[in-house]
Amino acid sequence: MEEEQYQIQMPSDIKTRMELINGIGIKELITTGIAGGISLLVAYLYFLIFGGYIIAVCVFAIGTGGTFVMVMKDKHNTSIAGMIGNIINFYKKQKFYKYVVKEEQVNDITIIK
Repeated sequence: MEEEQYQIQMPSDIKTRMELINGIGIKELITTGIAGGISLLVAYLYFLIFGGYIIAVCVFAIGTGGTFVMVMKDKHNTSIAGMIGNIINFYKKQKFYKYVVKEEQVNDITIIK
């Protein structure tokens, strides 16, 4: 006797957390706000020391906007900052390569197999 099979429609693109903008949630906004505060402090210090108003505004805009872009998640739930962190962690780990080198001497020539 055959079994009856039922197909259920599974919805796609369901977010597991609340996002205000596509790819930007509360955590990303907090990170951007902290980076914006730090870049505002750096821009203000630059303005006090050198007096360049336009450059100070550019430092603030680049610091805040760059952070916003780097923490924004794409459809695969990854961000540029997360990918850079993964690359750094990969290169910090010690690598082990298990291989054996066999050398053979033939008429004063070393042959590596």
